[in-house]
Amino acid sequence: KPLEIERIRLENTSHVDDRLIRKALTIEPPETLDRETFGFDLLELFNTRYFGVIGFHFEEAGEDVHELVIEAPPPDHGRGSLQFGIGFLDDFDGGSNYHLAVRHQYLPVNRRGGEWETTVQAGTVGGASTQFFQPLDWGMNWFVEPSITYTKGTQEIWFDGQAIAEYSFRTADARIAGGRMLGRWGELRIAAFTSSNRGSPRIGIPEFQPIDETRGGGEARFRVDTEDSVIFPRSGAAIDLVYSASSEALGSDTDFEQLWGRASYAWSFGENTIVPHLEYGENLDPAESFFSAYFMGGLFRLSGLGQRELFGDKIALARLVAYRRLFHLEAAGLKVKFYAGLSLEAGNAYFDDESVSWGSMRKGGSVFIGGDTFIGPVIFAYGRTEGNRDRFYFGIGDMF
Repeated sequence: KPLEIERIRLENTSHVDDRLIRKALTIEPPETLDRETFGFDLLELFNTRYFGVIGFHFEEAGEDVHELVIEAPPPDHGRGSLQFGIGFLDDFDGGSNYHLAVRHQYLPVNRRGGEWETTVQAGTVGGASTQFFQPLDWGMNWFVEPSITYTKGTQEIWFDGQAIAEYSFRTADARIAGGRMLGRWGELRIAAFTSSNRGSPRIGIPEFQPIDETRGGGEARFRVDTEDSVIFPRSGAAIDLVYSASSEALGSDTDFEQLWGRASYAWSFGENTIVPHLEYGENLDPAESFFSAYFMGGLFRLSGLGQRELFGDKIALARLVAYRRLFHLEAAGLKVKFYAGLSLEAGNAYFDDESVSWGSMRKGGSVFIGGDTFIGPVIFAYGRTEGNRDRFYFGIGDMF
């Protein structure tokens, strides 16, 4: 029967303020309780990971006065958590990447729902980062987020299908961002940043010189993410648009502007899914070093080429991925889903004086089988790109 709710009472023993919980509830007594909406509200609260198991019950607070009591305890494991990750991708042609990562999250940091996250990674590209996300309102819509990132790794320089040099690089970036969450589907943020980039040749002829540059400027970013899965989405959109500007007035060695964006959408028909994807990036000023360049090459990014083989002031990529869910298994609480599919790809990297056109793009594609498993995504693929370039791939984790 319909249940009229006249009052709500919180039994909140968690580390966040009552106002954060009340703002997340769409119930405004007196009203008739919508069970589906109420269940979704509780699920959204639980997914913040600020709470343990959220319970509720009803009490008679007087004659014909129904009170909804919501119990919000803290999580049993406390506020800190550790997550471990592994990623590996090999193209059986001398190109391999791997990483081992550990992430610590402390949440909530305060009663407004602050979150502190630190990640340390070792591998082909290693480093560490720490960031503090602080909501400014009880609805957790407006936020600020300072962060510091240090990265160290290697970057190959290719010419005519051959790696002719290799740089070791390190970057240090500090920024403070602020923005607004757009419901449950997107985000808009602006940031001020400063970064120091260093590169030195490990392999190559003397013409390859060390690189030393400093940047300071601002960035604006708009994101949409409604995909239901990171690796093999069955529905939803992913959009990312970034404008970045470095300025000598803010400590940069040169004035520099960049534009980059990508968009994809997953449609499913029965067990079949298609995901069209578009990507474009451009330096509005010529690149001074590979820290400013855009890269192309690797699985699903002209799959027959080496990892990040092509580089330039501009990149363009059009891709269509199609796959079919073959079957899925569930045992002992573990779920495994298997897929088979193919990709069609067209793209290239261009220097400042070159024009982007369909005729100038390299065409190719891939075929693959993969799984979404309890150890992470797994894939085996064969890619081919015009010019008789081809590669096999085997990957585990989020490297692809």
